[in-house]
Amino acid sequence: MISVRTYDVITAGAQALWSQNELYIFVEQNKVAWSENVWSFVWHAVRLWLTAPSPPTFHRIDCTVYHITSDSIHESQAKGWHVAGSVAPYKGVPHAFIGGGPDTRGIYRWTGNGFERLSPSETLAVDSGYTDEFFKREGWSGVQFLLPRGTADHNISLDGIRFTVHVTHTDDGTTEVELIRRDDPQAVRLLYHFKDHHSGFLSTAEYGSFVQ
Repeated sequence: MISVRTYDVITAGAQALWSQNELYIFVEQNKVAWSENVWSFVWHAVRLWLTAPSPPTFHRIDCTVYHITSDSIHESQAKGWHVAGSVAPYKGVPHAFIGGGPDTRGIYRWTGNGFERLSPSETLAVDSGYTDEFFKREGWSGVQFLLPRGTADHNISLDGIRFTVHVTHTDDGTTEVELIRRDDPQAVRLLYHFKDHHSGFLSTAEYGSFVQ
């Protein structure tokens, strides 16, 4: 039986977190995919037309993390991390405060390439939950919901150099995050550009890469 593989991706949310010398931007993508034979694909299309979509065979939220200093930008991807809106600094390092069931609930430290769960003793030392006190105590600032309806500018300073984080989220679902050096408005770095519902068909190899 012929297999049909389709997918859909949207930008689910974003958050920014910065101190005097570094900026973190966390951008989430909600990824879904279906892998089915041609008959179930047809039925899926009919159900979608009847506004009763079939559940996906694959679903994961990935978080792209941008770590920015006055002279460098480093990009990493944390697969399976739904963290935007729940990140705060602790001892100079972003920590994700995750709720949910016992298998996922806890506090996770950003390592530079992913998140690692704190031990029970470390968790107790950090705190039992996320509060604004982490920002006040450590001299950090942040924007929990970075994506606006329209455009928004956030002015920050890294090592005395002034930057603007220019964010656009249009009605058609296009999301852009730009970093602009304010003493040189022509120095624009496009960090993220994506249009929601980026969808279509995948080959077997592409599907395998998508769900990895």
